[in-house]
Amino acid sequence: MNFSIIICKLESNMQMQIKTGNMQMPTNIKKIIILFVSVFASVVIPVLLGLVFGETTRLWMTNNPILLTLSFVIYTIFFFVYMTKMGEWTAKYSAVPGLNPATQEDLQNRLNSLLTNMPIQIIQDKNKILITWNYADAKFKYLVGAGKIRGGYKLILKFNEKKKEVNATEEIYKIEMGAGGILRFSLGFQASYFKGISLLNFDYSTGCGFQVKDGRLEFNKLYEYKFNPEEIKGAVIQLIINSGWDYAPRVFLG
Repeated sequence: MNFSIIICKLESNMQMQIKTGNMQMPTNIKKIIILFVSVFASVVIPVLLGLVFGETTRLWMTNNPILLTLSFVIYTIFFFVYMTKMGEWTAKYSAVPGLNPATQEDLQNRLNSLLTNMPIQIIQDKNKILITWNYADAKFKYLVGAGKIRGGYKLILKFNEKKKEVNATEEIYKIEMGAGGILRFSLGFQASYFKGISLLNFDYSTGCGFQVKDGRLEFNKLYEYKFNPEEIKGAVIQLIINSGWDYAPRVFLG
């Protein structure tokens, strides 16, 4: 019988979202910088204008509540649409120039050959490929409880033969749960879910603690996982653009 008590846990999580191959696609840093600047400007400029014309702005807001509400709604819609399009533009990769585009069937066969050697599941129909990667599935026991971590990533590819374009969207989820306690029993649950375009995403976690094994007290690693969707997505993008097709992500993919 083995028991454990977790006494240390290390996590590193860096994300900018709009989820294992040998080829990885370099992130388009210039586009990401432009995206950040545009987000900053779209938020800061209205605030600065309000401060510069402070009294005039305050009077206008007081005397025109309906127009103020309408302006806010219009700005919110504009900001949402603008950020959606900017995110799609930032994550897009164009086909390598001078190549004869492969047929859709040939491209799908190439992707299947590439993905066969990766720790993933593939579901394919006529115009779509669903790639699923369960990057974390850890269970661990405490002296007075238990815990579990599950994490998954999905890359959905939709093929447009006419435009020679592959549209894509991503899903990322993580669930952490645990139960136990010494003086008082407690339950813990934490979940996160994302769907859209992931520009930069890295997640690393490890836990260690004391375990009783064969009558001896030992200090061991209980679980560890690392998640970087570029390990999958980078190789997929590289193959697509080297086949004469564009990789064009969509926040909302029908």
